[in-house]
Amino acid sequence: MESSKRFIYLFAGILLAAAIWAGSSAFLPGNSSANKGMEAPPFQLPNLNGEMKDQNSWLGKVVVLNFWAVWCPPCRAEMPEFIELQKEYGDRGLQFVGIAIDTKETVESFAKMIGVNYPILIGDSNDMIISKKLGNRFEGLPFTAIFDRQGKLIYIQIGQISNTRIIEKIEPLL
Repeated sequence: MESSKRFIYLFAGILLAAAIWAGSSAFLPGNSSANKGMEAPPFQLPNLNGEMKDQNSWLGKVVVLNFWAVWCPPCRAEMPEFIELQKEYGDRGLQFVGIAIDTKETVESFAKMIGVNYPILIGDSNDMIISKKLGNRFEGLPFTAIFDRQGKLIYIQIGQISNTRIIEKIEPLL
């Protein structure tokens, strides 16, 4: 009798977890329809040289804005692909911009080690509100937002993004 009760509770738990997962699909990678067309919320953050940059610093370019941290394995995993895409598409008007939610020293060391070839801005946990306003409801990392040349949001992804997905989104804009 006790084992059948445990089975029922386990089964109910699995069903509940599945229902929560299915119901949260609106917040899974790639679902950006609610915020499509919006402009980046105002921000001003220092780059690794201490120069202040804002959301309009790269107007006229297709911008891939990526929130990340050194301590985040999926964030680190996608960065070599970003470096390659910046090399390949930079002269066509693509600009990757990283917003690191980490310390300047840690970010600087990591960026140098892997050869980052695009601007990195330094933020902190308070700056995750920028990503939240773009659709990152749970403020998870990594988070990527792609903007057209006019600064309008065209796509967001919560979690690691693939080269294929980025190319699919940027090609029509370049």
